[in-house]
Amino acid sequence: MRADVVTMDSNRIKVLAVGAAVGLVLAVVMILVLERDDDVSASPALAETTTSTRSTSTTTPAPTSVPLLVTLDCHEAHSTTSMQFMVEERANFSPAWAAKPTSCEANRNGAALTPLENRALAASKYPDETSITTLYGLCAAVDPANPYLDPTGDVTPEWSAAVNGMLALCPKHPQATALREAMTEATESARLEAAGELFYEGTFRVGVDVQPGTYAVEQASAGCYWARLDETGETIDNNFVEGASRVEATISASDYSFHNEGCGQWRKVG
Repeated sequence: MRADVVTMDSNRIKVLAVGAAVGLVLAVVMILVLERDDDVSASPALAETTTSTRSTSTTTPAPTSVPLLVTLDCHEAHSTTSMQFMVEERANFSPAWAAKPTSCEANRNGAALTPLENRALAASKYPDETSITTLYGLCAAVDPANPYLDPTGDVTPEWSAAVNGMLALCPKHPQATALREAMTEATESARLEAAGELFYEGTFRVGVDVQPGTYAVEQASAGCYWARLDETGETIDNNFVEGASRVEATISASDYSFHNEGCGQWRKVG
């Protein structure tokens, strides 16, 4: 047999062998694929999980924020007429201020607290974030007949905290300047009282409760009475004011105590 014929037959055998091997591999792959599909079909839970996972990854909606909206129900003094206003995130109270209501009640939607609202709550020292509606109500009212808006009323720590929170929320309130001045005055009065240089009605030990010096009541009530007393309670000097006027008294370091009633606020002037 010729050598070239033998070589040709050998090559054909090799090609056939390789083809058979490739066919065998393809057959095995097909069997594995069919078995996997059968397993998935036989397990609904697995199929459902796979489908659910794919669906979730493609249909999750983007989070959305709720815009702030505050509704105000306002009234004038001694009036049953109601006025409604709306305040959005920029906190514009001008329409309500123009109406000059005495009191307002606020209702706020479910929007997340804004940075401005958080600052106002912190200044007010209110423990509950729902109290932000109280500050909105104070911001919308203008008439000083509302005790919180009366700068001449009693200044307590609670009042100061509430007004601080209110002015953080609406710094351009029509009463803002007068209210800030009242709080500044209250802070100074507290300092003087702690130092024994400001006091009210009562009996005070000189050098302990009050310091020696000259004190005045700028607008004393009619019927104001004061007395400087010695250690035995005897009167060193006194005065009774029949009409409202400025009253002045000098407390000596040698006095034991100072008594007054119906006068008002005594402040050291010298």
